[in-house]
Amino acid sequence: MKKIIYKILKKSEKITGTDNIYLAKSGFWLGLNNFFQMISVFAISVIFANLLDPATYGQYKYLVSLFGILSVFSLPAINMTLIQSVARGYEGNLEKSFWEKLKWSCLGSLIAIILGFYYFWKGNFSLALPVFLAAMFLPVFQASNIYVTFLNAQKLFKDQVKYTLINRTIFVVGIILVLFLTRNIFWIFFTYLFLNSLTNFSLYYWVKNKIKHNQKIDSQSINYGKHLSFLGLVGGLTSYLDKILIFHYLGAAPLAIFSFALSPITQTRGILNNLPILAVPKLAQKSIPEIETTIKKRFWQTLILGTIIAVFYVLLIPYLFYIFYPKYIASIYYSQIMAILIVLSLPLFYLSSIVQAKITLYPKKWFYISISRSIIFILYLVPLVKFFGIMGAIIAQIISSIIGYLYFYIGWKWFLKKE
Repeated sequence: MKKIIYKILKKSEKITGTDNIYLAKSGFWLGLNNFFQMISVFAISVIFANLLDPATYGQYKYLVSLFGILSVFSLPAINMTLIQSVARGYEGNLEKSFWEKLKWSCLGSLIAIILGFYYFWKGNFSLALPVFLAAMFLPVFQASNIYVTFLNAQKLFKDQVKYTLINRTIFVVGIILVLFLTRNIFWIFFTYLFLNSLTNFSLYYWVKNKIKHNQKIDSQSINYGKHLSFLGLVGGLTSYLDKILIFHYLGAAPLAIFSFALSPITQTRGILNNLPILAVPKLAQKSIPEIETTIKKRFWQTLILGTIIAVFYVLLIPYLFYIFYPKYIASIYYSQIMAILIVLSLPLFYLSSIVQAKITLYPKKWFYISISRSIIFILYLVPLVKFFGIMGAIIAQIISSIIGYLYFYIGWKWFLKKE
């Protein structure tokens, strides 16, 4: 049976132009990994939707978004540069990346402490205390998560599935127990931070000591990751700003509605992101001209696939909400509109994987130019949310994806001329 499947996959490579043996083997484990994550997120969302009132859940999502913004100081771009450095044999960058992320995350903790005192001064203790918690857990939470990137770079997708299952199981069980014991936002957010920090650090320590790797360090890659992280500070802000603005202008309950509308979209996009993740190690080994020969074909393949998936999503999503999220029927319409993001995302994921694979080869000027995309996003996001609410946030995301294509096209063509 294995031989028959092998022959079918081998022959199909002439049609798709891809390494289908590699995709089938690695894609299985990544698909399984996403399946476990999807199940865990779904289980938690059902518990949240039925046990918490929208106002409390909206407050929780605000705190998680605020934590995400503070995490921009944890040098997220080092995760991208680690993939290429490991592909080139510099596996010692794992430990080096961890300590750099830990050190710089303390800046985010400092800002969280200042913000916590601000809320305390305003008498908003329900936000002040959780923000102090964020300051405490931020460095370890973000730095130790580097192990996931290392496993991807090493193509150890089976191990990643195993560790993800451990991580998510502990978190799901913990958060369910807490929700049955209390509805207090402090303890809910504490559980989120504590369990993720504990499992992330434990798994990082295990990977560092049990997965054999050399101690070669590429300092240039580390420094470049820092540089890109500093350039990406504004971009990191845009990932969570829509939720912060909805909370500010509309309140906690509307944020809960928006979050539940967005959640299935996020999970669907996470599954679709499997192929780009698989592509990064392969693309890192190819030259720029080699990538250029297949980029148009891959673009149309991913666009058509994204469109088909989006159509099924629009048809099926109402049933999901009526059965599992009866308090959030208002989210259905918004979620169906956001299906446009599924169509646009898959090709954009592939294009971004090219950037990740060749990140250290990109001219710095291009990254300086790309900052303008984030700045422009903020400029139209704020008025759109202020005047159009949830729909304004959705429109802003769609515009951002379209602009993303434009930026990649201009940057890629400019880079090819430099080759």
